[in-house]
Amino acid sequence: MKRHLTQSRTGVLAIILLGMMAIFVMRLFYLQIIKHSEYVSLAQASQQRHFIIPAERGKLYMMDGGVAAPVVLNQTVYTVIADPQTVKQEQRQQIIAALQEVAGGEVVSDAAKRLERTASRYEVLARNITRTQAEKLKAKDFVGILYQKGSIRNYPEGQLAAQVLGFVNAEGKGQYGAEGALNDKLKGRDGLLKTVADVRNVPLTLSKDNVRVEAKSGENVALSIDRNVQSYAEEALKRGIDKAGATEGSVMVMNPNNGQVLAMANYPTYNPAEYTKQKDAAVFSNATTMLPFEPGSIVKTFSMATGIDKGVVTPQSTYSNTDCTEVGDRKMCNALRGLGGTTSMQSAFNNSLNVGMITIARRLGDGSTITPSARQTLYEYYHDKFGFGEATGIELAEAPGLLYTPNRPGRR
Repeated sequence: MKRHLTQSRTGVLAIILLGMMAIFVMRLFYLQIIKHSEYVSLAQASQQRHFIIPAERGKLYMMDGGVAAPVVLNQTVYTVIADPQTVKQEQRQQIIAALQEVAGGEVVSDAAKRLERTASRYEVLARNITRTQAEKLKAKDFVGILYQKGSIRNYPEGQLAAQVLGFVNAEGKGQYGAEGALNDKLKGRDGLLKTVADVRNVPLTLSKDNVRVEAKSGENVALSIDRNVQSYAEEALKRGIDKAGATEGSVMVMNPNNGQVLAMANYPTYNPAEYTKQKDAAVFSNATTMLPFEPGSIVKTFSMATGIDKGVVTPQSTYSNTDCTEVGDRKMCNALRGLGGTTSMQSAFNNSLNVGMITIARRLGDGSTITPSARQTLYEYYHDKFGFGEATGIELAEAPGLLYTPNRPGRR
């Protein structure tokens, strides 16, 4: 009887043990097979880090005696990044104190609050610190702090060609000038490193799960601007503005043989490295390409060219010059008086005589008045042949000029 009871209890115990083992095996099967992918993902999420490999921005060059000289360079800086989940609680105040002591003004305003965001694994604490500053902070061996290498723009020429060059903002995007217009060429493409890292965010041994996409540097760009011509143009512009008592002005210098732009000077100007100090954003615009202006007597060149091309005048053609003449209800006069009598078109052009140019416009019509057909002819030459009112296609941002059609409302 006792033996039978003992065997019965042993059997029950065996069944219980087998049941427990079955449950254990099923649990292991559930965790290791069914939930394998999920737990691998969780493990990778806690151990793997994504590191952006910043692309080096392309440099900008100007010409100097036929040789390309760099005028916009890259300066190596570091961004201080924290992983709040791994930063030690007792080191949080020490980290902020060290940042304030070493990096000062480069620390973000809410750095302390960012360290408390334990749901995040990536918080920027300081930007654009120097290599020396980064080394001082690294020596303190804080857990959960990473120093990401990057670069900022360096403008060694100061204000030279500021509106032509533009600047790069805090987000790394080019603004105005060549920096803005050619941003896609200059910026390059950032790379990516996905790897397992330790608690200090230091990448560990490479494995098959690591991903590394190399950064692609931006293109270097050589401008047609001549550094010496640009410097002289800016100095001459400032002298002219002071002499005239003006407040602003622009100068463009071009090679007449091939159309290359050798200088674009603007005043007032600024230092691209200190763009944040400017209170008026208008100073960033390159007035030579962005703002229209009335050409004045320069347009006489195109009026004369139109008359010659249409065959109504030649440089030797003559007319009876008077100091003033009537055009519609307006009296138009020469700036230079006292050259009355028979005058050649060459002389009218040399002396910028308004009456001479009005005579060309009349000869494009019926000879005595500026007819609608004469106005249409001038418009077609100015717009279709000379390109007034159209964009030039220059690589910088530009605004096309304004050229009104002959039949626009309100024309007299």
